Amino acid sequence: MNTSEYIVDQLTKLKIDTVFSVSGGGSMFLINAFGKNKKFKNYFLHHEQSCTMAADVYARVKTKPAVVCVTTGPGGINAINGVFGAYTDSVPMIVISGQVKTQTNMVIKKKIGLRQLGDQENDIIQMVKKITKKSILIRNQKFLVKNFKKLVTLSWSGRPGPIWIDIPIDIQGEKIK
Repeated sequence: MNTSEYIVDQLTKLKIDTVFSVSGGGSMFLINAFGKNKKFKNYFLHHEQSCTMAADVYARVKTKPAVVCVTTGPGGINAINGVFGAYTDSVPMIVISGQVKTQTNMVIKKKIGLRQLGDQENDIIQMVKKITKKSILIRNQKFLVKNFKKLVTLSWSGRPGPIWIDIPIDIQGEKIK
């Protein structure tokens, strides 16, 4: 089992069974894990904003959150408008985004004199910090496994709202130790 399969398995244990996605290279392990799990309903849309808006409506109708799965860079940026709406209206939502590999991400964090390395390497967590209950870049699998349930349940505990988990591609595909 890899990290992505673990995530999907844990979501099903929490009775979460629906994902709205736009596939992309930065989220390929996540998309594959959602697709392979027969307990999950997968809806592939044409734009990330429509995914977050669909998840918003789903949560209002079904009274439980859906997952939004998007890729790195512009994929995450396109989802922001719907996340803002969910935050404003206190609607639970779980956004899981792909991110460039950990090594590249660490280069970005260093002061290298560039505003941005490329469009896929966007620091989505800084962009969504003020419109989510919790937003986090996963730096290692051990942390994710230890804290996943706690992170996800934040979405509907207390005052509901969106949470955002950003997972580098190498961690998505890493085998569970």
